[in-house]
Amino acid sequence: MGTVQEGKLSLQDFCVSEEGRIVACPKGHVPEIIKIRKRVSIGFASQHCENCPLLPNCPVKKGNKNYFLRFSDKEMRIAKRRAHEQSEEFKDRYRWRSGVEAAMSEDDRRTGVKKLRVRGLKAVKYCATLKALGVNIFRAAAVRMRA
Repeated sequence: MGTVQEGKLSLQDFCVSEEGRIVACPKGHVPEIIKIRKRVSIGFASQHCENCPLLPNCPVKKGNKNYFLRFSDKEMRIAKRRAHEQSEEFKDRYRWRSGVEAAMSEDDRRTGVKKLRVRGLKAVKYCATLKALGVNIFRAAAVRMRA
């Protein structure tokens, strides 16, 4: 639901079922109304929301009879992805990427592997292998110089 601000609640703070439906607010109250059209509208009881200490930071909007949380499918997908990115499993798998990205960046900066002067799979494979070998020689020389 837009940019995530510090202290503000977002769509990912609501309890979501495995089917992707919102089943409760952050305080645990069950929605009274669920309307699914182009945008999904979830209605929570006014008596719960008006007395809620989280209301100033909550994304619900006051309606005639209820407080509504409205979002699109895209916003729900983004919220799920952001919640997954905060999990320990994701962080553990993703941490390896930085090492690989650094190696690929060095390979490009030192050898220009992204702009080869050859065409064809065999020739590209041969040139990329030689350039990777060159980067490894540079690295070995740097280690040797330090010792």
